[in-house]
Amino acid sequence: MMRRLSTKLASSASVLLSRTTSSSAQQTLPNSFLKWALMGSVRTSRFATGFSPLEAKPLNSIMDVERAQHKSPEELASIWDDYHLGRGHIGASMQTKLYRLLEQRAADCQYFVIP
Repeated sequence: MMRRLSTKLASSASVLLSRTTSSSAQQTLPNSFLKWALMGSVRTSRFATGFSPLEAKPLNSIMDVERAQHKSPEELASIWDDYHLGRGHIGASMQTKLYRLLEQRAADCQYFVIP
């Protein structure tokens, strides 16, 4: 979506710039601007400065595995959700079947809108 938008924007800019430069005897825009406008807009950075992707952690560094072995999946989901409730992040626990469905849909449709 972003690439299509920047391509359309670049093509619109090139049409506008060619009309501007050909219609006036004096060029109103510098050559370097025209060159970069025709190339289109390209983002070179995917994330904010200083961002580093998450790395896998062992489960026992996150929670007490010994105590968790005696809990049901529903109890563990409830404990996990309660712990993260007030931390200022959006999150939820879900069944494996639902997660696999969302994972498959995310592979098919990589872009989404949060209403």
